[in-house]
Amino acid sequence: MGKLHHGTIIEINRNYGIIKSNYQDREVSFFFYLFPSMLNKKEQFIFSKQVRFEVRTVEIRSSKVMLAYNLKQVEGSEIKKYKIPKHKRSEDILTNYHHYIFSNFLKITDEKKLKDLIKIDTEFKEFCLNRVLFLEQSVKQVIIEFCLELNISDTEVYNLIEQEQETLKIKTKCFKKLKSKFEFREEFKLFSIRQSIKDVNTCEVVEAPLGIFLDNITIDELSKVLNCLYIIFDKKSKKTNNKIKFLKYIRQLLPDLSIIRNASAHGNPLIPLILDTYYSPNFSVDLKDVFPSFNSGNNVEDIEIFGFIRWTTRQLVKRGIVGQYAGGLQYTALYYTKYVFSNAARRSFFSLFHITFCYFEFIEDNNYKEFIDEANDFIGMLDKDLEYPYTLLEESTHQEISITKHFFNILYPIVYTFSDGCYGMFLDVAVEVSKS
Repeated sequence: MGKLHHGTIIEINRNYGIIKSNYQDREVSFFFYLFPSMLNKKEQFIFSKQVRFEVRTVEIRSSKVMLAYNLKQVEGSEIKKYKIPKHKRSEDILTNYHHYIFSNFLKITDEKKLKDLIKIDTEFKEFCLNRVLFLEQSVKQVIIEFCLELNISDTEVYNLIEQEQETLKIKTKCFKKLKSKFEFREEFKLFSIRQSIKDVNTCEVVEAPLGIFLDNITIDELSKVLNCLYIIFDKKSKKTNNKIKFLKYIRQLLPDLSIIRNASAHGNPLIPLILDTYYSPNFSVDLKDVFPSFNSGNNVEDIEIFGFIRWTTRQLVKRGIVGQYAGGLQYTALYYTKYVFSNAARRSFFSLFHITFCYFEFIEDNNYKEFIDEANDFIGMLDKDLEYPYTLLEESTHQEISITKHFFNILYPIVYTFSDGCYGMFLDVAVEVSKS
């Protein structure tokens, strides 16, 4: 048996509950599963209010989360009968999922506002999806251009990919897909094949043009391939150029785009996803202290641009552009990085803009104004008339703010920095500072 912690049950919902406890001298909250076997025949959870429990770390939606389990009653503590809230599968949930999510999550009851917001959400998803697809294609194009410039053949690329178990699996999976997808079609003429070991009457793809390979892997797989190739790109490049900087500053956040991409492509509500505190339940522990070392398993200092975001935020606070978090300049910068990077959905939204701005900074900025105008149009639509009461995660303020303000809280360091023309310079400076 592991270490037993002491706490108080503060909330019971269907399928889970929350325990308030003291952990490393901070008051935090732990989620725990509430299984049907823990209820009586009347579907009540009868348990002492004070509890002892163990803690384990699990991964939920790409975030490490500390969960309570193996709950034990505390002798002498008040015994309570917790009624489990009932959620009927109403016609609204079955026939209009978006209406249900927006009305319940965002607490909007005005039907006209609901209809308007759902329409904006649909259009916003199209905007985000188009941007993600553009960035995905741009990264692939930069990889291909680098290979051509550095005289790296497709064979060399695949040899590098095969050296890592993770990327070898990606290549093997993709080559099977290419065989199935293009067998006897025009593209099939471009492949190198051999007789299959398992069935000599069929073939295996052993090499394919790099462009076709890259077009048939996911964003997450693309990021792993990029990390593998970046090392040789950086080594063979005679001097640091804008393309290598672009890949350097986006490669770690590239896989985060998959959350925005999937929600947008599959028609799921996007605005509630970005704003959902519970998307990463680690907030109940991680955001109780600003310092990165206090975490459930994911240290935001491991993110390569952590220094850039922390340094940028400090500059904006110094200039009075944004307010200070309780504790001063350093605390504000540290809290912001944890607020954004500890939540995978927020981080995905942040990454969409960060990678876009890196593209404008290091590749080309021809459609910068168009992007900004479109982004302002969508985010501007969410302001004023569509405000809704929603408590921000920062427990120091508990302020009710609009959707636009929430988005601003996620994006302000990169938006202000890029608009000042300092994005690339600040990225470079932050890297040098972190080395010293």
